[in-house]
Amino acid sequence: MLAAFSSLGLYCKKEEPSELSKLPPLTNYAAQTFGCLINGKAWTAEYGQVQIDFFNGVLSIRANRPNNAGLFESLGINTYKNQINAPGRNFIPYNTYPDAQFVVRMPPIWFESSYPTNKLMGGGVTITRMDTINYYMAGTFNFTLFDETGTSQVNITEGRFDYKYH
Repeated sequence: MLAAFSSLGLYCKKEEPSELSKLPPLTNYAAQTFGCLINGKAWTAEYGQVQIDFFNGVLSIRANRPNNAGLFESLGINTYKNQINAPGRNFIPYNTYPDAQFVVRMPPIWFESSYPTNKLMGGGVTITRMDTINYYMAGTFNFTLFDETGTSQVNITEGRFDYKYH
């Protein structure tokens, strides 16, 4: 009987963590965290690889990280003037370029909201915490982009950030 129970361990597979569980938790206290799912796969950038700026209602987020080939992947979000004034959901239409822009660069493919293939779309940024005295902001984001030819698509979901801004 002991042999039967001990052999059960041979057939138990350790469950792999979900892609969502690989992202940093949703926080709102300047935890210096950033991440999202890119086409369902976890994508994070460490402190020092993320820059968030906020001025005059314009939120600018830039995150970079090297991929396995040593090339830099990047994700960027820029809202337009006076777009962000308080916590809440903000829809940013792509046809407001050059004022607002969403960018994902996954070499060799670039996805930009300024491409004509994206002109009827938009993305969302929700500010969950905004502290203009201590200069930090937390929120979530999601958007979808096509490449310049309209043949490749990138889906950004479950995006989150919690950073001091400049």
